Amino acid sequence: MFKCPDAYCIPLHRRCDGIFDCPRGSDEENCGVYQCPGHYRCHGEQNCIPISQKCDGAKQCRHGDDELLCGLTCPSDCTCHGSVIDCAYQSMSSFPLFNGQDIKKLNMTGNDVDVTEVDFRYFQLLGELDLSNNSITEIRPRQFEFLKNLYLLNLGANKIRIIEANAFYGLQNLRMLILTGNNIFFINDEAFTDLHNLQHTAYCRKFIPG
Repeated sequence: MFKCPDAYCIPLHRRCDGIFDCPRGSDEENCGVYQCPGHYRCHGEQNCIPISQKCDGAKQCRHGDDELLCGLTCPSDCTCHGSVIDCAYQSMSSFPLFNGQDIKKLNMTGNDVDVTEVDFRYFQLLGELDLSNNSITEIRPRQFEFLKNLYLLNLGANKIRIIEANAFYGLQNLRMLILTGNNIFFINDEAFTDLHNLQHTAYCRKFIPG
């Protein structure tokens, strides 16, 4: 708790949250030098919460980051830094099992995964996905439909030959798509449906549009 001078107490997370809770707004004073050692500072904010309230099932921080990564267990063959997971060059034939859905960046380059068998409903917060150099042969319709937050998808250096209609359906926020290093000979006319925000696309050198 935070004690308002000569008044009542307020929850600690209301100290320096931009809202006057104490009389005369004393809870919003000296926020530029406010420190809270031993507590959790909300991402991009000046306010803090007791560490006991981290992952307690109730969002105390404005952006809810105190309830992120609460159930994430890093796979044994991967390296994890917060919400960034690096599983590159681990000879994986399938996606690793993740306990938690708060992953923002996933690097799976240099493995041998079959992307058609991946249930992407468990990765809905992904922003970046690197699937380069994985021996992927095709992109099926709606393969990535659940990745609504994805802005970068790297499918380079695979063995993709066919890209079917609606292959990238659902990727409304995708801004960069990398397909270089594939031997694509057929791309359906409606393969890129739904890519409304695409800013950069890197293709292979030779392909025959469908």
